[in-house]
Amino acid sequence: MTIDVHTHLGRDRMSMTEASPATLPALAEMLVKRMDSQGIGKAVVFPLEPLVHTELCLEAAAMYPEKLMSACCVHPRPVDEAKTTLERYTREGAVGLLMDEKTYYPADPAAHALVQLAVRMGLPIFLHSYEVTDADISFLDRLSMVHPDGQFVVCHMGGLFGFAKLLPFASRANVWFDISVTLIRLVESPLRVFLDALAQDQGVRHLIFGSENQADYEDIRASLNMLDLDVETTKTIMTENARRLLRIR
Repeated sequence: MTIDVHTHLGRDRMSMTEASPATLPALAEMLVKRMDSQGIGKAVVFPLEPLVHTELCLEAAAMYPEKLMSACCVHPRPVDEAKTTLERYTREGAVGLLMDEKTYYPADPAAHALVQLAVRMGLPIFLHSYEVTDADISFLDRLSMVHPDGQFVVCHMGGLFGFAKLLPFASRANVWFDISVTLIRLVESPLRVFLDALAQDQGVRHLIFGSENQADYEDIRASLNMLDLDVETTKTIMTENARRLLRIR
């Protein structure tokens, strides 16, 4: 069973911000049907604050509880309100905390406090940006060292030009790289050498399957095939890492 740890509502990447209460039933049904056709057993739906709210994603997950889960996005300030909101979202079924680049500053102590609470609650942390900055890398460095029992997923592998900067984190057991978007671009880029370096050091086992959007399923599978991985490693990327991350039996 393949598990998609990062997807958004919408028929393609250009329409991911158009999800609304009126379109939700059709979009959720479309996603589930596409998952079934591609052999995806479960998927985590991400909000896109401020346009697509966590409540909408939780509602989508409630429509198809056997197939869909939801992450939550919380603004770190005010701190007390943020902590209360995270606890409420978790009670309502959120399975991870999404730290989106538009909603926090990596150097803000409130962001660190929010992540600390999420780790204590056993939630994985998804760091969502399309190209990691030096501030993002410092944030991840500190978090993954201070919270060895935390689970941190860098979305989009840090971006086409950010991925190389993240290679040192492949040695940390609590850090993964979500392959959505970037893998498709990376395998046919001169920067492929960094991906090959990761594979040679067995850091490829720190990759985890994410699509960002249902329209990318075929391209992501094709990109993975280009890596010519053995069956066990492919299973780790497609299923086992997500099972551990999301505590799916």
